[in-house]
Amino acid sequence: PAIFNQRIPKMQSDMQLEGHRAIPEWGQQIFSKHCLCMRPSSPEEVAIFVEYALGIAQLTVDFGEQQIEAGVGSESTLVAERLRCYRRFCDQQCKNDKTTRILQATFGPDFAQQYLEHVLFDGP
Repeated sequence: PAIFNQRIPKMQSDMQLEGHRAIPEWGQQIFSKHCLCMRPSSPEEVAIFVEYALGIAQLTVDFGEQQIEAGVGSESTLVAERLRCYRRFCDQQCKNDKTTRILQATFGPDFAQQYLEHVLFDGP
């Protein structure tokens, strides 16, 4: 939504979030273009990031409330869109080699695949 495209870059700039890392390849398919991948290196950076995350959460709530008030979309349409997005998220997470390798090393390949598909990222 346009409001996210306007406000999130401004929040990032205002808060001077630093220490960004590249988004992993598997994440590029599911994360927003506004996603930050970072590792805060001090309590101050953690506090700034928490403030940023809370700001995005509030923006999301405000946007959702505006959509409800405006009567945008039927409930079934909104649910179908959420399910589509969740399914895409699950599919992309199952392609995450790092997660798969860790689970395979711990539980073995067969169990790891079943665990990924039917527990961690069991789609609707």
